[in-house]
Amino acid sequence: MSTYEKALILLYELLKQVNDRYWADSIRSWIVDWQQDKCVSFHRYAFYDLALCEENHHKLTKEQEAWANALLLNLRGLCLGCAEHPEVDYSEEDLRRMEDPGSYHPRLLSGDRCLDCGYSEVSSYYIHQALAYELLPGIINRAVSPSFDRDIVRRILSFEIEGLAEKYQELSNQIMKSGIAVTNRKGWLRPCPRCSSNNTAAYRWIENDYGLFEPGSDNLPLHKKG
Repeated sequence: MSTYEKALILLYELLKQVNDRYWADSIRSWIVDWQQDKCVSFHRYAFYDLALCEENHHKLTKEQEAWANALLLNLRGLCLGCAEHPEVDYSEEDLRRMEDPGSYHPRLLSGDRCLDCGYSEVSSYYIHQALAYELLPGIINRAVSPSFDRDIVRRILSFEIEGLAEKYQELSNQIMKSGIAVTNRKGWLRPCPRCSSNNTAAYRWIENDYGLFEPGSDNLPLHKKG
């Protein structure tokens, strides 16, 4: 079985498990197209429309949603990458080289910040999101090569990931050392728990050379008083 077909099957498993019938049925038909006619031309354009939305009433917790969205993007990227040679069963080493050979990407973190007093916080959702983007490429590469682990989607959405609890705690500690609060907030940061301002915004941080998170360059500026 080719890596392309394995990735399609995992996409189908993901969409089936989150109860997205429209896209699950579409992916199933694409699998049949590939198996019968070795056709990928339509798929390569339709992949860009594939997305999971909260409004579709998926039965996921916010933390599961973070992993499901990252997993969909990872599998979609894998399908697109393999579509050039969809008949090949790539090795794990080949898949690592296909990602972005020799590049370094610092860890990014999303959360919320008060633009008046500077109070910052990151919820459990965003910690899971950061871990999902970091860990999933390796997890999926191992799942599709050299054998095929069809159960990996279920285990990911059940958080049955080796070392996840330890990695979650390590990242939480790193965030707090950066002067950012870790919370279980489910909605917007509004009002600010420190100064009661409603002048809050989504915010991004980037990991620096010292292992701490500092504000990214694409954020809204803090309000200068006086």
